[in-house]
Amino acid sequence: MMAQLDQWQLQPYWSKHLSQQPLQGAQNSRRHGSGTEFAESRPYTQGDEIRHLDWRLMARSGEAFSRRFEETRQAQWCLLVDMRASMWFGTRRQFKVTQALKLAALIAWQAQQNQATLKLWVLSEQGCVRLSLSNLHGHSLVLSLLKQLNRPQNTWQSTDNKASISLAHGLGELFVQVDSGSRIFVLSDLHDLNADDHFAKQLPIWQRRLDLQFLWLFDPAEVALPSAPGLQLVGALGKALRLDRSAARQAYQVWAQAHFAQLEQVLAQSGGHYAAVSTQVALEDLASAYQQLFIYPLGVLAWIGRNSEAEHG
Repeated sequence: MMAQLDQWQLQPYWSKHLSQQPLQGAQNSRRHGSGTEFAESRPYTQGDEIRHLDWRLMARSGEAFSRRFEETRQAQWCLLVDMRASMWFGTRRQFKVTQALKLAALIAWQAQQNQATLKLWVLSEQGCVRLSLSNLHGHSLVLSLLKQLNRPQNTWQSTDNKASISLAHGLGELFVQVDSGSRIFVLSDLHDLNADDHFAKQLPIWQRRLDLQFLWLFDPAEVALPSAPGLQLVGALGKALRLDRSAARQAYQVWAQAHFAQLEQVLAQSGGHYAAVSTQVALEDLASAYQQLFIYPLGVLAWIGRNSEAEHG
């Protein structure tokens, strides 16, 4: 995986545009004016504020100098990885959560390339928790991230009988903890994003303060049930679903079409960027999924890895 990261040479969409966000890394900003980080002392000019005079330098040199400050420009990137039960599902190449970890590694690598500070959160059955990342760079940062995330499923399960934390609840907890202007990557199957109408209406407001990026993980069988005689799906509680009964297949397809359409509508109205990524997408092709977040206009959903067998209605 490290070798694949080295080979990816991405030119993200946002690097070519001036950003409206207040905290930026190695990119231009429309914001001007003084900030809080000391930059230099320069000769006093008419109009400089008295409070910015460098008295110590004046005492040594006998001339007036002003201290210049600037705003911190290092971008803040935040990763939220969904580790709830629905992410531990897969019918083909891998689980959705496995694909999420690979995307997380790619984003961590890109954060390094963009000189951005990376913070990591996990949404478990118990709530939204921040995981510490070592103050490392390059491969070491990626390995630190994978070590934090690569844990057994029971690590993220609830220890009591309380209901699972919703994605809306987890995002709400995250949004109030991050700085304005932060770029938020949400890696999730988003299965319950449309369950909270009030939160869905709040997303466009949050987008004005934050830069929301949704990577929507899906398995082909969730979009369209595979057709195979005698095939059945077995849930976490051991309950089996026969897939060769036409009535059940038709009922599921009607539900799935409406469900995915509702999720897509919520994402389109949020004002953020988003792309859907199949569990079938190979590691070497994940870079294209990442790039879809920035090359498509808002409201256009790129389904990465959706083949003819799993057409989205």
